[in-house]
Amino acid sequence: MVWVPPPPGEFIMGDDKPGGGPTQKVRLSNGFRLMKCLVTNAQYARYLNKLKESNPKRASLDPVESCPMSDIVLENGYYRALQGRDNYPVVGATWKAAHDYAEYYELRLPTEAEWEWAARGPESRIYPWGDCWDASRCCCKENQGRRWHWERKQYVKEGDSWDETEVTYTSPVGSFPDGASWCEALDMAGNLMEWCQDWYAEYPNSEGTVQDPQGPIEGDGRVVRGGNWFYGKEECRTTDRTHHPPPCYSNDSDGFRCVYTSKPESANRHRLTSREDSPEYQVALSCAGEDRAYVRAVAEFLERNHISFFYDEFEEARPWGKDLYEYFDAIFRQASRYCVMFISEHYARKVWPTHERRSAFARALEQKDEYVLPARFDDTQIPGLPPTVGYIDLRKKTAEELGELILKKLG
Repeated sequence: MVWVPPPPGEFIMGDDKPGGGPTQKVRLSNGFRLMKCLVTNAQYARYLNKLKESNPKRASLDPVESCPMSDIVLENGYYRALQGRDNYPVVGATWKAAHDYAEYYELRLPTEAEWEWAARGPESRIYPWGDCWDASRCCCKENQGRRWHWERKQYVKEGDSWDETEVTYTSPVGSFPDGASWCEALDMAGNLMEWCQDWYAEYPNSEGTVQDPQGPIEGDGRVVRGGNWFYGKEECRTTDRTHHPPPCYSNDSDGFRCVYTSKPESANRHRLTSREDSPEYQVALSCAGEDRAYVRAVAEFLERNHISFFYDEFEEARPWGKDLYEYFDAIFRQASRYCVMFISEHYARKVWPTHERRSAFARALEQKDEYVLPARFDDTQIPGLPPTVGYIDLRKKTAEELGELILKKLG
């Protein structure tokens, strides 16, 4: 996920073009975490498998499971994405299905205001990357993805005949890094339109500022944003909006991403959460720079499984301008359920890992249950860590295997 800080004041939502107005002043009270990319077929298949374990009937009735356009199939009692389609955005999700997916992982869909702020940012960009249209920065009608025949479940080859109504042109998520928004969210223009939480209604003509708008309490359709693979420059604007009818509407042009709302920080201590409350992060990752390739792979695995985690490489915007000593102390002493400590000879001698380690050990002394989870690249001894503490030997585990162990530890 990417961190989306709240606006420093109010921001202008909408524009004066068809489909985007009238403009209104909006204020958002809190920042939030937004999935960097749309939910993929692989992620949704994992969700269906988890759902199937607890509620097989509900899984069998899921609209994605039964949608003919879906790239997810049930084979030998196990849901999976079709070969080569794992990292494509899931299609066929109704608003209700997207809402249920988010709720299952204790997430939610973004409000329309949150979506536009994440796409548009403080510069009020026309497109996520800037004010000039560039079709090479997104999957759109001028730059479509590889032709996929959803009826035949195969890619269309040159010279093949096909019915255009049975072909989609999406791209794998994250294919256009140059199209990132100001907060580093990807695919906010093109590929698939995205379900928002709000019911659709015309913006009110108001001269005042709207605080944390949630949309009307009812309506004929839910908001979708961002354009898709068969739209062009007008529909891919950050302000363009339309709606589709819930609860049963599904097609090959709608997808979604989710939001996690953090607790507000204290103004004087950068406190992220209280240990008496639910922690902001399920796990914090502490490592040396030399070990980042492995740790990054673990972080990406956790992100795919919707685990709230801290990894500094994914949090560049949030600590910007803050006292890093206090900030990291709050993360490793207060804000996390567990700390995975990636131990190596580099980790033992680096300054910032030493600071993180001291904060983590201080937290461990204050509670009875385990907090520090050691994971070793080598046999380097770490001051303050007893040799009797159980650890994972990373010389025998892939990043994904360690990720699976973290999921089991979290229950």
